[in-house]
Amino acid sequence: MQNSTNVVYNQQQKCVILKLEGFVKGDDYRNAMLQTLEVGMKNFTGKFILDWTKKGITAPEDLTWFLTQYVPDLHKRMSKKMYVAVLKSENIFGNATAQKAIEDVRKNFDINIRIFATEHEAFEWFESN
Repeated sequence: MQNSTNVVYNQQQKCVILKLEGFVKGDDYRNAMLQTLEVGMKNFTGKFILDWTKKGITAPEDLTWFLTQYVPDLHKRMSKKMYVAVLKSENIFGNATAQKAIEDVRKNFDINIRIFATEHEAFEWFESN
């Protein structure tokens, strides 16, 4: 599987979708996450989908960066209530890492974050909030 990142704004659902495939790490991972924040701010949305269905595990140093730098900055810069839907990885180790990160985010920040099996489920959750 090729490593790739893609960030798009879904106009109909008014949310940002970040798709990570393969073992995206280091600058590629961080730049994709930062681009997600920029697109959200540009479009005045607090709704994000992290599509990790084809993503490998997150490198420990990237997970540390995500929890200690990215999420605090995201929380500080976003003026809207945030909803983050994480699409479940096909990789069981990737899911374990995602679950740990989600627990840390919930414990330390006022961000609504949940894991979903499909994009459709995430859209339904967004519509109900």
